[in-house]
Amino acid sequence: MREDIREKLAELRRSVVRVLADLHLLEKKANRLRDEAEAWRLRAISALKSGDEKLAREALRKKESILEMERRYREQLDEHRLNAMKLKDDLKRLEARAKVLEFAPSTVSLDVPPAFKEYDRLVSRIEELEAQVEAMMEVKGG
Repeated sequence: MREDIREKLAELRRSVVRVLADLHLLEKKANRLRDEAEAWRLRAISALKSGDEKLAREALRKKESILEMERRYREQLDEHRLNAMKLKDDLKRLEARAKVLEFAPSTVSLDVPPAFKEYDRLVSRIEELEAQVEAMMEVKGG
């Protein structure tokens, strides 16, 4: 029984690590969108300097479109960050409870909090969000 608890905690730790790693990747992707929007802003300035207002307007539309994608991406990122923090907190509580269970009768079990049961949903949502951003970039010609 005690070994089952240790295995479950190890699995939950790995899940938290994967969620945190995914968050870092998502943050990098959001930053790349911001950088791309800045590049379009600079293209608009360059087009204006060369007297091509039509091209400048198109570059600004592209910039705004990318900024909108980044905004939506960051909203999802914030939601996932909150979920990751909850997972970390739940893991700490489980680890503390597991220590108590080491000295408890063998009939006591370790219940996994609902946040960990949400892990697969979180990963699926992250992948869905990534696919949406890639599709939007493709449609926008980026």
